[in-house]
Amino acid sequence: MKFNFVCSFTKENPATGQIDKDSSNFSNRPVIVSEATNLSELYNTLTEKFLESIENFQNQSSNWQFDEVVSFSIDIDPYNPLSGSSYLPLPKFLADKKAIINVKTGR
Repeated sequence: MKFNFVCSFTKENPATGQIDKDSSNFSNRPVIVSEATNLSELYNTLTEKFLESIENFQNQSSNWQFDEVVSFSIDIDPYNPLSGSSYLPLPKFLADKKAIINVKTGR
């Protein structure tokens, strides 16, 4: 899962008094969400990181002030971790060599 924000910022040019507008994209690294995930804690963590990103943007880009969140989306992709599936017997010519151990799983 990944949060994506597009935010608009404004700043005033001190020399001309002109108001400039710009937008910037913010997103987190993909996070694995399972049945055991505490969604409230995850939401709080991602919110804190989002606010830190905005603060860093404002500190690095002089005088930009947060205006609004223009859009917000959540990307959800299926997660299929690799796992062992079943026992496969060795081909006869390999089993006859007695040089390979083919472990049977507990399933």
